[in-house]
Amino acid sequence: MAKRKTNGGAVDGAGSVLSTIAGPAEPAHPTRLGPPNQIAEQLLTKVVTDQALAAGMPFNPTKPLEYGEAAYTPHEGDTESPASDWATASTSTESVASPKVGDGRPDIGGNPLDGPLDRVRVDDSGRELTTNQGVPVADNQHSLKIGLRGPTAMEDFILREKITHFDHERIPERVVHARGSAAHGYFESYNDLCAITRAAPFSAAGKRTPVFVRFSTVAGERGSADTVRDVRGFATKFYTDEGNWDLVANNIPVFFIQDAMKFPDLVHAVKPEPHHAMPQASSAHDTFWDFASLSPEIFHMLMWHTSDRAIPRSYRMMQGFGVHTFRLVNAKGESVFCKFH
Repeated sequence: MAKRKTNGGAVDGAGSVLSTIAGPAEPAHPTRLGPPNQIAEQLLTKVVTDQALAAGMPFNPTKPLEYGEAAYTPHEGDTESPASDWATASTSTESVASPKVGDGRPDIGGNPLDGPLDRVRVDDSGRELTTNQGVPVADNQHSLKIGLRGPTAMEDFILREKITHFDHERIPERVVHARGSAAHGYFESYNDLCAITRAAPFSAAGKRTPVFVRFSTVAGERGSADTVRDVRGFATKFYTDEGNWDLVANNIPVFFIQDAMKFPDLVHAVKPEPHHAMPQASSAHDTFWDFASLSPEIFHMLMWHTSDRAIPRSYRMMQGFGVHTFRLVNAKGESVFCKFH
């Protein structure tokens, strides 16, 4: 019989702390979120002090001063002092330090945006122009040609990237995964995997690589809800020593289709009806189910989609599964296939 996995501590009420849905917190917040963890403790402190700060001002006591004769004289609004600085923090991870996000010691009461523009001036001396993947660009003024005056070669990825940037200077909404949120972090390799790959993130035990992770829904538009039943995207950009690497993932280990040729049809089927733009971020219409009934390979994915996996409690509770199969190559040129889960 399968046993439920535990996280080392009582977490009754943790859902109300970690949920992305606003609403009453029932039951009361837990005293801890599993094993001892600084960020988890700061999250609980933030939640408790947030509520205490809100309770300290159940209504606006200076509201009457906005009417009648009193309104002619500017008045100072009422204030409450938080019991902890975490009450006014944007996240519970502001104490995490890295070369990108800072030293982990926020300047309480300070606002860098009020400073002079010198803080954002950049000296490009000694810096290289690179592609999106971090590859140095020697020349972006002359395309690669076949011979001295021959045709332009499609192998010129610098030309293709430059034109692609030009074509997308007015960025439309993403066709899929338009609704999303992202966070900075790091990937830490637990072991030295040089035996199977020469990729920099896996080159040593304990090696940390900065990452940027974007979580998203699939079908909804930018203004749709985060709480809908949908597959969740889990895309990770690794800022490696050798350049940038993107790992595309979902929170479900299987997919709707087997052949990429069907992908445009799948997306067109799940999108809202064109005449009234409904339903939003949902597959609850005949168009999608007509497609599903004609694609038997979709059945496995639908079982996952109709489970709790499609309504995750929070980003903290999500898993990531690489969509594609990759070939890892080591320094000897030996290769193996793998999937990232």
